[in-house]
Amino acid sequence: CPHGHALRLLPRVCRVMREFNPDIVHVHVLPLMARVALSLFYRRVKLVLTIHGLPEMAEVSCQPQKQKPTIKRLLERCLLKVFMVRFCGACYISKGVKRFLDGNGPVVYNPIEFGSAKRNGRPSLCAELNLPAGTPLVGTACRIARQKNPQSLARAIGLTLARAPQAHGIVIGTGSPDAVAEMKSIIDECGVSPRVHWLGYRVDAPELIS
Repeated sequence: CPHGHALRLLPRVCRVMREFNPDIVHVHVLPLMARVALSLFYRRVKLVLTIHGLPEMAEVSCQPQKQKPTIKRLLERCLLKVFMVRFCGACYISKGVKRFLDGNGPVVYNPIEFGSAKRNGRPSLCAELNLPAGTPLVGTACRIARQKNPQSLARAIGLTLARAPQAHGIVIGTGSPDAVAEMKSIIDECGVSPRVHWLGYRVDAPELIS
């Protein structure tokens, strides 16, 4: 569906819920029509929410003098209060979101515990890539999708490696073939492609990151 206000999202959410009959649903973004369906018909289902950001807080902090809620925003706020949903937990990804959510329900910071990931005796990532121990590594572990702006990530890796000849780049994950190809093209333009390692999808991503 094009966006969260599309009415056709409502029957689609209901169909998915009927087919899977889940006990717990994890949502990254909870669009309005999905919220309507969950609040009206599936109140027994436990919800876990991932908060990616708080755009209203960001807008207010950057331009406090210009913030006047639009009619659309006011209407959305009213509908959010009418169609209330209860979350059994929330994951937040920044300290700003953490400060906002503390005291507003159970929260978990970063569902992957990188510090406690055990390698079970496996060698370090540098050793797996046949790099000298202590080689600086820069990169990411993610699904490569256009909405994440992978071109900027590729430029950041390329510029970093160009200025740090001893460093290597790591990309863990896969996604859109076109987006991956575009990333590799940008890396090539930076002249650092021999030092960028494309590991693809890995089930041991938490261990590799640690």
